Amino acid sequence: MGAVYSRFWSDYRLKTISYSVSDTGHVHYMAVVKTLVNVCSGRKLVSLSAGDVYKYIADIAGKVRSHIFILPLS
Repeated sequence: MGAVYSRFWSDYRLKTISYSVSDTGHVHYMAVVKTLVNVCSGRKLVSLSAGDVYKYIADIAGKVRSHIFILPLS
């Protein structure tokens, strides 16, 4: 898993660079993705639909005022 894990984050960083995301922004995005992975309860990212990711982001946006950042997908 180590090589696959490292390659994923290397590819992810290259993608954020292509969108001109700063180093600070990249660290934030990594934290958000890691939280998403953790709340997926073993589901692979590739199995998530755009709707799943949209719902997760919308839930975060709705909870920012209460400072709750770990949300279930269901």
